[in-house]
Parts: sequence; C-alpha cells; structure tokens
Amino acid sequence: MACGQENIKGIAGKIKKILSLDDPNLSARAARFLVWVKDRWEGGGPPIDGYTWEDFTAALTCVIAERAISYPEDALQEGQRLVDFPSTGGIGNKTPLLASFLALARIGNVVIPKISSRGESGGTIDLLEAVGLQANPDPEAFQRLLREVGIGVMAQTEKVAWLDHTLMSLRRQTGTMRCTPLVVSSVLGKKLAVGCKYLVVDIKAGPDSKFRDLGDMQRAIGLFHEVWHRVCPDGKIQCVVTNNYVPQGTCFGRLLSLWEVAYVLSLASGSSSRLSGSALRRLSAIGDSLVEAMRGLIDGPPGSGPSAFERFLTLLERQGVSKPYIDALRGVSSEGVPQTLLRQKEAEGGCKIRRAQALAQSKGKILVIDMDVLDRVLSWLTKEGDPSVGGIRLLKDIGEEVNKGDPLAEVYTTSYTLAEKAALALQRYAFCIGDDGNKQEKRREYIKKSLKGEALERWVNTLLDQFDRPTMNIEEPA
Repeated sequence: MACGQENIKGIAGKIKKILSLDDPNLSARAARFLVWVKDRWEGGGPPIDGYTWEDFTAALTCVIAERAISYPEDALQEGQRLVDFPSTGGIGNKTPLLASFLALARIGNVVIPKISSRGESGGTIDLLEAVGLQANPDPEAFQRLLREVGIGVMAQTEKVAWLDHTLMSLRRQTGTMRCTPLVVSSVLGKKLAVGCKYLVVDIKAGPDSKFRDLGDMQRAIGLFHEVWHRVCPDGKIQCVVTNNYVPQGTCFGRLLSLWEVAYVLSLASGSSSRLSGSALRRLSAIGDSLVEAMRGLIDGPPGSGPSAFERFLTLLERQGVSKPYIDALRGVSSEGVPQTLLRQKEAEGGCKIRRAQALAQSKGKILVIDMDVLDRVLSWLTKEGDPSVGGIRLLKDIGEEVNKGDPLAEVYTTSYTLAEKAALALQRYAFCIGDDGNKQEKRREYIKKSLKGEALERWVNTLLDQFDRPTMNIEEPA
C-alpha cells in the first residue's frame, strides 16, 4: 500500500478531519460530505484547492482501506498472486462470482480474497447470504479459506473497510450512488484492504450504470487505472466494459442469480453451446472475457485440480451453507430450472413461493428488453416481498420470435398479488415486440433514453453497432 505519498497523505488527513471518524454523529457528517463530493464533481471544479480528483480519490481509497486484513506474503506459494474481479454493479450482477471461480479453475496461481458490498436488490454478498453463507469470517478463518480453498468471501466489517459500509448505506439515501470518485474509491478501497494487487474491473454500461453518462464512464476508467497505480504501485488493473443494455443471463434476484451462477459453472468445462439461449451464452462469454483479461495481467499457468463448480460448492460448504442447499445446487446441471433451490427455500423458511408469468401482448420479434424496467420491478419485489426470493426469470431473449400470449418471463415472490402486479408491469413495459423493419429505430430510442444530455447524441450509433455484443468499446467516437 502506497498511501504515504505526501499528496495522498495530506488530503487523506483533510478527509478524516471533515468526517471526524470517531464522532458519534459520523453519519450526518458523512452524508454532507458525500453530497459535497457529488456537487464538486458534477460542477467540474477541483475537489479541494491544490489537489486533483486523482489525488482525492486515491486518498479516499486509502482512508477506506485503513482497517485492513492482509494475507501474509510468506503464506503465498511461489508465483501466486492476490487477485479479484470487482464490478461497478447492475441488475442481476453475477460476474464477480462467475469470473472468480472460472479463474480459480483456469489459472493456476491465483488466490482471491473477495470483499464485497451488499446491494439494493442483489449484491454479491446478498446472493450468497440467500442460501445462508456466513459472510463475516474472522481474519484467521478468512486467511485459512484463502490457503485451503483459494478464495474467501466477506462483507465489510468493523475490522475491515468499515467506513465503506457506512458510506455505501448513506450513498443510497443521499442520491450519490452515481458519483464517479465515490464509486471508484469504494471498489478500490475494499480491494486494497484485503491485499489484492491484480484487478479486472467489470464496468457495466447500460441503463442501470453507476455512471451518469458514457463520458463519465471514460473518466471513471481513467480514475480506476491512475488511482490503483498510486495506491498499489506494484499491482496491475484492467477495466472491461460489459454490455448491460441486454440481459447478462436469464435470472435476476438473489436466489435466482445464485442458481444461474451455479448452472453456468456446472457446464463451464464443456462447450458454451451446452448453454441454452443467447442470454446464458452472453453471460458465459463475459465471464470468459474477464478471466482472459486477468490472464493477460499475470501471465498465469493453466489451472489444475477441482472444477470451477466444485470449488464453488466447497466455498459455500466451508462458509456455513447447509447440506440441503449444497445438494440443491449440486443438481443444477441436470434440471436447468431453479425449482429444486426454490423448494429448499420454501422448506427452510416455511413460506410459499408464488409465481406469475408475463405474456406477450402481440406477435413478432423481441427487439428490446428494457433493463431499466427489469431493475425497477426487481427493486419492487425486493422491497415489498422476501428479498432473497423476489426475482425475475426471462423465458425469451432479444431476437426470438413470439406469438401473442407466449410466456416471456416468470416472476417469483412470496405474495401472489405482488407477483401478478410485477408480471403485468413486465409485459406492459419491459418487452418491445416488432419486426426487423423497425428494429434499429426501437433500439435507438432505448439507447437514447439511457443517455444523459444532448452532447452525447454522438454515442448512439456507437452503442447501436455493439448492441448484441457481450463487451463494449466506449472509446470516443469519431
């Protein structure tokens, strides 16, 4: 950690003075701080006179990482590297888990100390806790997982990156979730706190992106690189922009998303053609791209030993997931639908899971699936019903032909009324059905709706050309 540089040290001291970290009124002070950062960033000026945004973001990263847990260098085998696959987040965000276990199986010298945040509708920790994973191992247990399994998972605690937990909860309340310096420092501060050196960051592009616009996303990528090089000069980082204008998989929600991670991992040793549907193949391709980016950073040898799927199940078992859930997940490759996992949730919680279907309102081809609508419906299901159960499973993908009345998606929750209302919202607003003659027009409208500001009209054609791709290039268009 290189947080002792004078410019970083100086501004870190100012940040800690502003926040008064030991003050019982930290939440109120932190809320004002977050709004102040957002206003300064969007206003285009420097964060503090005499300092750049790179200085400020590096300093806030170091303040977040002050309470840290390190994996002793002498515990690493020769050639092993501490790596991770963080994401800026989005609906049904499965890539941090998927890429991590694929990397463990495919790259022979990686160790993954994964520290993650809880999300609104489903962060990495939320997905795992839906089946009972214990996400707060003590430092000794965490290091033992790294030695014996190659990966350990934890949320922020009072001992590790505790400030990020406070700031994340306040960012949701203060409307600062899309403030770029706060996004970058949150991601990097947690990774620095657990000793990671090599990062591949999944930058989500789409209606639910953490960035105000694509220009802001470009600045974010620059900040990720510059800040990481400052705070971890012997590390490396790569950003991969993934396409969230289209579904990354078919399942959205905590339990359903975890099932889909298990399903893709269970088939990962074979051909991607075994995955039915373009949305699943898209998710698998994104996982492959992130792993290959990491291979490029560390030039690791081929992996050996247990499969990605077996490593996934081993971690769940070691971090407290009960045998019935492990058994339900172990059978995913043979069933292809999440019913066994849902039945186990019913048995454990004594609840009845309700299901409703969204139906096609006309005949034609699915031109667009509005990810913003999916995100809003999923948030509704999470807030109004059991958050671990609430979810959406797509039955049709973009480009598929449908007849009027065909099922397009299934909604899961513990309330029949809520399921019916959510399904109705999806069938009315989430699916644009037409023909190839108006495909480009409808997709253009969808992309324009997600962009902020007239100055970004120049981006529409660039995004339209990449609409069906798993990953995207957002370099400035000519």
